[in-house]
Amino acid sequence: MKSENKKVLIVYPGKKASGGVAELYNVADFQSDGIHYFELYGALRNKFNILDTLFMYIRFVTSVNKYDIVHLNPSLNKKAFVRDAALILLSRLFYKKVLVYWHGWTDDFEDKIKSRFIYSFLFKCSFKKANASVVLGTLFKNKLRSLGYQNQIYVGKNCAHNQFLLEENKLVEPRSLHTPIRLFFLSRIEKSKGVYIAIDTARLLNETSLNKYELLIAGHGSELVKVKEYIELNKIPNVKLIGYVNGLEKHELLKTSDILLFPSYTEGLPLVILESMIYGIPVITRPVGGIPDIVKDTEHGFLTESKDPKIFAELVLKLCNDVEFYQKISKTNATMALEFSPERFKQRLKVIYDSL
Repeated sequence: MKSENKKVLIVYPGKKASGGVAELYNVADFQSDGIHYFELYGALRNKFNILDTLFMYIRFVTSVNKYDIVHLNPSLNKKAFVRDAALILLSRLFYKKVLVYWHGWTDDFEDKIKSRFIYSFLFKCSFKKANASVVLGTLFKNKLRSLGYQNQIYVGKNCAHNQFLLEENKLVEPRSLHTPIRLFFLSRIEKSKGVYIAIDTARLLNETSLNKYELLIAGHGSELVKVKEYIELNKIPNVKLIGYVNGLEKHELLKTSDILLFPSYTEGLPLVILESMIYGIPVITRPVGGIPDIVKDTEHGFLTESKDPKIFAELVLKLCNDVEFYQKISKTNATMALEFSPERFKQRLKVIYDSL
């Protein structure tokens, strides 16, 4: 039975939610009679409200029987694990096929599944029974196998928004460095995302290059106030905090940025890397999560194990001091756009649905 004849329920945070999973499916936006969305938090949209959570399960039970496949999108952390384990158990109660698409992975919680009976038992009864799983890198495939999962695992690729580029007919265009050279950081503003490494990288570059560089930081998070204080206390020039961006505003920033700095400590496969690459932006990042499956060192930018801002500054200089090298990487990244297109993403998912 082909996917167009199957009824698929994609469970995700919701169209108006923030975060990579919501953005992914807003970009992909399936237009199919057989594929529908289930918003986890519904009209109340309060992720921490017990009544909202109870209402969510009631809505799920009243909806799930209409579908053949339930497609979940968790990260491996306590909250998503417990929530989606219950959804899997409910799905199996109605004899539905289950696809689990893992979008993030917390090593500490992985250890808890291995060491604590309650989590191990819950994993065995739920996620281990999923008919198929998708992960965002071979690292996570190996981790999932180490937890005892034996069914089909696909190493998947997310998609990035390319509509504005399509409208401007600029999917592949040689880039030229701006003056000042614009470094871009887009993520949640958290220490674990490497925001201080990015700031110190820009500081070091400007100390030796007469303010030749500027750093744009986009996003919000729990560390935002401390980041503002850090910039002011150390009198770091040419660093701009521009808050959360999306849509056309993000498009304009990507179009005018030169290098993505993404020194995150831990990741799944961040959308900002895919977005930057389709805009032809070289990426300087760390080989964590699924990033090494997409970003190849010296081919798409640089990968470094280091968390030292001096190393990141040196890599920025290697790109900026060799225009031919910079443009070669830029063109390589831009030509990968098709791989990250929403249409290709939907095609890959439909193949997986068919396999179920």
